[in-house]
Amino acid sequence: MTTKQPDALNPDDLVAGLPALVPVARAADHLGVTARTIRNWVAEGRVRVLRTAQGGSGRVLVPRAELARLLVTMLDVRPDYGNR
Repeated sequence: MTTKQPDALNPDDLVAGLPALVPVARAADHLGVTARTIRNWVAEGRVRVLRTAQGGSGRVLVPRAELARLLVTMLDVRPDYGNR
């Protein structure tokens, strides 16, 4: 009996439809964690973000590519680069 291998998953597919920069709350929802967890990861240097202003009044946005990287890490998914 032959077992069919699952199709490889492209990390970009995991974040398809999201804007290029995602607010922390939406990023947390997409990752299945809390916004506090994202903020902790930012403080620990585990997540790269873009801040819109200096000081406490700016927005913190997570790049879509960073979300894809986090999802790959969390799901232990390896990128599919085709047949090379």
